[in-house]
Amino acid sequence: MIVFNMYRGDDKKYELEVTDKQTGEPVAINGCTFKFTWKINKSDANYVLQKTVGSGIELTDPDNGVAEITIDAADTSSLTKKTEYYFDIEITKTDTKVETLMEGKFKILMDVS
Repeated sequence: MIVFNMYRGDDKKYELEVTDKQTGEPVAINGCTFKFTWKINKSDANYVLQKTVGSGIELTDPDNGVAEITIDAADTSSLTKKTEYYFDIEITKTDTKVETLMEGKFKILMDVS
């Protein structure tokens, strides 16, 4: 399982590279949509944070399968204790097929400042 750590109230950017699972070659993502979601429980219908293309996700080099996810300081600044979330990143391809690219846990750490 993938685990990411970040501090509450920090700005953070994550680069996502979409590649073919068999060849490792980049996959063009022009016209694809992405959803990055945090939840406290995987089975919970409500999400804590969600980013989509145009709202926190940017296709920075779509011909080479590269996107960037931005978490703004405001997204985590109101948290008052160390918190762990489940996350996943989904792509909806131009043929409307949906695939989960990545899943894991996101740990929000408390800063001193």
